[in-house]
Amino acid sequence: MSVWIDRILQEFPADLSRFWIALDPDGLLLDERILHGLRERGFEVLPFEDSVSFRTEYEERYRAAWDTGREGTAKALVLQLRGTDLNSLP
Repeated sequence: MSVWIDRILQEFPADLSRFWIALDPDGLLLDERILHGLRERGFEVLPFEDSVSFRTEYEERYRAAWDTGREGTAKALVLQLRGTDLNSLP
């Protein structure tokens, strides 16, 4: 892999947290090589489109499983926000 991809992937240790929020104005996390590396570590990337879509996806595919001690569809979720303003999230 390239140096820049390795640099991004090292910021995501799988044992740290189940839920991440990534400010990604350039859409780097959607690069197929980065997605592949993240998936190998147990992450799934969910682009933030709107609060209703996010909440539905999060509750059904992740939180329900995690609350009962199961892994669910992924060990960890990265909410990818195409922007630089974290306050735009509800």
